[in-house]
Amino acid sequence: PQSACPSTKVPISKDDPNLTAQFRYPSPGSQPPVRMPKAEPGSTREDPYNVTYYTRDTGRRGLDPANPFPELQKIKLELMDPNSPEVQEMKEALEPQSSPGNQGNFATGPTDYDPTGLRASMSANHAALEESLDANMPDHLPYPDWYDKQEEVVAWYKERDLQVPFGATGYGTVPTERRVARS
Repeated sequence: PQSACPSTKVPISKDDPNLTAQFRYPSPGSQPPVRMPKAEPGSTREDPYNVTYYTRDTGRRGLDPANPFPELQKIKLELMDPNSPEVQEMKEALEPQSSPGNQGNFATGPTDYDPTGLRASMSANHAALEESLDANMPDHLPYPDWYDKQEEVVAWYKERDLQVPFGATGYGTVPTERRVARS
C-alpha cells in the first residue's frame, strides 16, 4: 500500500461522498476549545489536577491498625481505669507518631497551590487529613423498608394483641435504593 500524502482527502461518510477529512485539516488550532466540565467551587473536584483519593476515603477510615479511629479509641480509654499504666501508655500511643509533613516546603521551593498540604502526600499531615475526612463523611442513614408504613405495622400487632417488635420482620427490609448515598 502506498502512503497517502497530506493533501489526500479521505471520505468519512458512507452516505455523503462529499464529506471528507484531510490530514490535519481543519487544524486543531482552528477548532473551538475543549469544554471541560466544571465542579462546584470549593469542592474537592474543583482542581482537575487534584487526584488524591485518601483525602475523601471515608470507607477505610479507622481500619488501619497502626492508626485506629482516634475518637472511638478515646471513648474506649475513658471507660477504663485512668490510673492504669497500660491505659496511660495507650493514650500516649493514640497520638500520631509520624512526621508532620514537610509543611509545603519541597526541594523546588514552597508550594502555594494547596494551603491544607493534602494535594501532595509528602506534605500531608494527620490533622489536615482528619479534617478533610470529617468534611467528607457521609451524612445519610438508610431507612428500613417499613419506615413509610410504620403506623400500619404497629396497628397490625395491636389489633392482634401482640407485642410490637422493633422494626418489621422480613428478609432484606432495607431495599438497595435506600442504601445508596444521595448528595
